[in-house]
Amino acid sequence: MTRTLDLGCGKFIRNPYEAQEEYGIDIAPSQIPNVKKSDLVIEPIPYPDNFFNYVTAYDFIEHIPRIIYFNGERISPFINLMNEIWRVLTPHGIFIVTGK
Repeated sequence: MTRTLDLGCGKFIRNPYEAQEEYGIDIAPSQIPNVKKSDLVIEPIPYPDNFFNYVTAYDFIEHIPRIIYFNGERISPFINLMNEIWRVLTPHGIFIVTGK
């Protein structure tokens, strides 16, 4: 069973490796099955460790700030997101990122 996660999926989930199960995350609520609403600037990816064979981020990563102050603390959302992607990918999983 292969699974893919599309970060910032919007209105449809991209699945370039034709994984058997597809999931998405977006900041806006969605009616699409397997799409969760989450603000990845301040929240972790809402899936367990080693869950996805593929993670994609099309025109998404450039919107993640490098540093913010949140609840009186300085945090690094970009670094935190990279750690989260690593966490949810299976060993030898693939991360695809594109941007404009």
